[in-house]
Amino acid sequence: PGSIMLSPHPPGGLAGRIEEAIRARLKGEEPEGARNCGAHQGLDAWPALVLSLQTTTRPRPIGEAVTVCIVHFNRLTLLREALASIPHQLEGQPIEVIVIDNASPFPDIEQEIGKAAGHRPHLRVLTLAKPISSAAAYNRCLAAATNSTVMFLDDDNAFLPGGVLRLARALDADNWDIVVSSLDVFDGDSATNAPSAGRLIFLGLAHSAGLFFNAFGDTAMAVRRDRFLELGGFHDPGHAYPSLDWVTLAKAQAQGFRIG
Repeated sequence: PGSIMLSPHPPGGLAGRIEEAIRARLKGEEPEGARNCGAHQGLDAWPALVLSLQTTTRPRPIGEAVTVCIVHFNRLTLLREALASIPHQLEGQPIEVIVIDNASPFPDIEQEIGKAAGHRPHLRVLTLAKPISSAAAYNRCLAAATNSTVMFLDDDNAFLPGGVLRLARALDADNWDIVVSSLDVFDGDSATNAPSAGRLIFLGLAHSAGLFFNAFGDTAMAVRRDRFLELGGFHDPGHAYPSLDWVTLAKAQAQGFRIG
């Protein structure tokens, strides 16, 4: 009780050996004597522990293929940027992209979306003759998705570089049902090189705060398809309504879904 004085450890002591092992691993080198440390017991096994920790903290491969769903209406320029922000594959697995056009007033809209997407062999375009609510449109995308990890992206949003990979890894990291992302908000007709007008950082498992504020997340999220289908997808009262992301995530929270 009171105070503790820490004295420097000699270079050959335990602390010195741990420091040397960590420094070596950070440089991508093997600590001196690491090959033999398995034969030692007690304190001399620390370099082996450092090696095992370094190995286990590497990002693991994505376990599931990904589908990205986009609902589009009359914003081809922004849709082009949204599509460009989605890679063609993740760690060797092709990404399925589904664009559902909510009755945009353009002739040949399916072909126009194909042009906006460029060469993307795993693109599917669903066109509607009459508009439906955003919740209903996203739920059609969800039903059409063939992969177990599904991400949603509004047509005026775009992923940052590496964003799809980070969301996919986050969904696997702790067995979440849903993972949301912070958002940089931009003004104007283009997300490319647009300065951030502010950042929204959501609280994840926000509990009561999320019931009064949009603190759970945005439509831009990753979900486990089967679990999200159990929820009924996006809350759909049969008509358009504001804040479908907030209402749906609050409903998910109330039903015990794990939001990361």
